[in-house]
Amino acid sequence: MANEDEVGFSRVVQALTELRTQAIAQLRSPATRENALQKKLEIDRALDVLSQAVRLGLSGCEKSWTMPDCRTPTPSSEYRVLEDNETERREHWTEVVVDGERLRLQPGDVILRRH
Repeated sequence: MANEDEVGFSRVVQALTELRTQAIAQLRSPATRENALQKKLEIDRALDVLSQAVRLGLSGCEKSWTMPDCRTPTPSSEYRVLEDNETERREHWTEVVVDGERLRLQPGDVILRRH
């Protein structure tokens, strides 16, 4: 896994943290409280997203896809992720299991590929 310095987010995290501190200070004034609260909440969300990117080792250069709607428009339709086990014979294919559960995708799910 990459850390903040490896993917280049450390300066951004520092800048956002400083802006967050300023927004918290502005919460004390009734004239700036509402705007400051919105700013703080947005900064908190941005820091959460960056933290998750760092935890996952994402750099922002990943290729991404969004799963389309299923061809069969029923509530139980889903995508299954399969390993082909180097054969075209479907009876030898197996579903991918992550954390003890079969990996299933829904329309709108995002897939990322590292370069």
